[in-house]
Amino acid sequence: MPCQRNSLSRLVASAAILIIASSVPAGAVSIGSLLYTSDSSLGSFGERLTILQGAYGNVFTFNTDNGTLQWANNVVFTFTPAVVSQTNGPAVRVYNFSAFDVPAPFAVTMFGNSPAAILSAGDMSVGGNLTLWNGGGAGGSNDANQGLPGSPSPLGGAGGQGGGGFCEFVVDHWVIVTSGAGGGGGLVSPGGAGANGGATSCGQLSGGAGGSSLDLSEHVLTGGGGGGGGGVQCAYFGGCGGAGAGGAGGGAVVFETSGNFTVTSGGVINANGRAGQVIDTTGVGGGGAGGMLWFSVGGDWTNFGTITAIGGGPGGGGATGTGSGGFIYVDPASIVNHGDILTGDTGLILLEGPLFNDGHIDGYGVSSTTPEPASIVMLLLPVVGLLSTRRKRVRLT
Repeated sequence: MPCQRNSLSRLVASAAILIIASSVPAGAVSIGSLLYTSDSSLGSFGERLTILQGAYGNVFTFNTDNGTLQWANNVVFTFTPAVVSQTNGPAVRVYNFSAFDVPAPFAVTMFGNSPAAILSAGDMSVGGNLTLWNGGGAGGSNDANQGLPGSPSPLGGAGGQGGGGFCEFVVDHWVIVTSGAGGGGGLVSPGGAGANGGATSCGQLSGGAGGSSLDLSEHVLTGGGGGGGGGVQCAYFGGCGGAGAGGAGGGAVVFETSGNFTVTSGGVINANGRAGQVIDTTGVGGGGAGGMLWFSVGGDWTNFGTITAIGGGPGGGGATGTGSGGFIYVDPASIVNHGDILTGDTGLILLEGPLFNDGHIDGYGVSSTTPEPASIVMLLLPVVGLLSTRRKRVRLT
């Protein structure tokens, strides 16, 4: 858990605004029972991007499981991670940078089966596009007539079970069967159930159940569950075809610095779940759940851009089979938001510290703040599945 200056479990349990004195030095991350800060051994991430830009351009992928920085599936550099155990959760890949920034016009996609910790001895900034997705929460596909469940992220939100499908041969043609859709992946909240198929002479095919939610009191850093794959659909004289795969879950990353963290105007950090797929008229896949973004910052945290951890929608749109929203946790000396911080209706936003906001914060959320003059203070509000008391939507604009 980053910087245990505040207790998430006590916040959730008490449903009251709490400020808890720090027992952990600013800029030190805690995952499970371990504390660590960057030793700067990997140098500057942004400088490495600039060095590679001339030969490879501005678009890279960063495999956080093994540290490879890739361009068009070719490894162009490797950052060697440390591996740190996490209480009640999967091991975390830890990257010790002297500085971390993703300036415009770079676009970096970080992906992996395990959560990652990005540490920096200096300030951190994002002015380009940083996308995080979870290989461990990849969406399901389909097997014969039955959609497959999406993969759970390690100990995290289980992927939604895919909708079933079957067909019946009648004289000289296949009966048209509208199969069930895959369920959405879970994380903060359960994923949405997939829509049932249309009633036919074959019966009505059920949609997949939504993935289960994660117990946030366990303080586990993990990505969003993948959506379930849709069941196959059979068409008149056409036999049975494939079905849409579920969407992958958003990634899980903690960013840590003893300095400042800034998202500049135009900068994007995206830990959204991916949308499910739809193939022609076949069963649609469920959306993946949003991921986790934790920011442990010793200095000021400022956002002029867009930070999102929203659940992915089902293939072809609609309201069923949507993945859970993700979890954004910000724990700095102060918070200034001029941009967007979004998890959607079923996610969680937890802002710890003095907050000034003239931007847009949208989602169900819990916030413990120390107000300053002219600051807008979020209410401490329960989240879907965490409390049995009433819930309200947080929207600060």
